[in-house]
Amino acid sequence: MANNLRLDVQIKGAQDLLKMQDFLNPKTLAKAQRGGISYAAKAAKVAVAKEARARYNIPAARIKQDVTGPSFGPSGTSATLYLSRKPPSALSYGGRDTGRGLTMKVTRGGRAQRVTRGFIPKAGKLAGLPFRRVTTERDSRIAFVSGPSIGSLFVGQADNAEVMQAAVNARINEQFIKGMQRVLDSAARGYGR
Repeated sequence: MANNLRLDVQIKGAQDLLKMQDFLNPKTLAKAQRGGISYAAKAAKVAVAKEARARYNIPAARIKQDVTGPSFGPSGTSATLYLSRKPPSALSYGGRDTGRGLTMKVTRGGRAQRVTRGFIPKAGKLAGLPFRRVTTERDSRIAFVSGPSIGSLFVGQADNAEVMQAAVNARINEQFIKGMQRVLDSAARGYGR
């Protein structure tokens, strides 16, 4: 099973820009499309971090660790971002060991959730990592405690998944137009021929 999820985005308005094909050199138009896709793909990584950070209690640096890419297609007409499905630990979501056990706060503005039988060992090779006891016995098995993965926040069944996807799509569309315009402007000035 793969640890990455693929998120495909459709760019609206690209067909309107292709109407300029009759007036432009085909090489210039292809270069402008590649420039727009490159500009939009680089902005998408920041947009993903910004949208997730606005709704969830996880640092932007931790989100960016789980977003890899962009990787570009062979002709430069497609770009792919990969969102990791490996969940961050409860510590990334503000998990801490209180006197009553392990608590973590997943959503911004939400209440801290107590993890039943949760704890953070103070010594040993597992020191500093969040765990919970599976059964009530003292020497029971333990399980690692984690929050939702970045991939599941965007593509999974999260409450805000569709809202975040729409916001990232809008940012990608905006940046595609801007990137394409930059390449066309530089070609008009005589650069990039």
